[in-house]
Amino acid sequence: MLDHFPEAFSRFSRTVDVRKIRSFDELRMEVESWAGEKWLDTSRQREALAREARRIGIPLRIGTTPMWRHEFVIIRSRSFGRYRDLRTGRFIRKPQKGC
Repeated sequence: MLDHFPEAFSRFSRTVDVRKIRSFDELRMEVESWAGEKWLDTSRQREALAREARRIGIPLRIGTTPMWRHEFVIIRSRSFGRYRDLRTGRFIRKPQKGC
């Protein structure tokens, strides 16, 4: 699929007006809708889509700075996994997906 992706993307761009697409996530959703069951959302397909997005000038990520990080803390000779909020520096509960 990776070798044939530029060809498939050119067919997609003839069907859908890619000039109106502003972000990579919007492009990915449009391609998923257009390709139907042939889109398997594999890493190779996402890489090929990212390459095409860069080629037409769509930014891959906008403001994706991490909000938290997982780290291990040693308290009284025992290791604990904790999540740290990067804005405040405090420990937080386990973040929900998508945060």
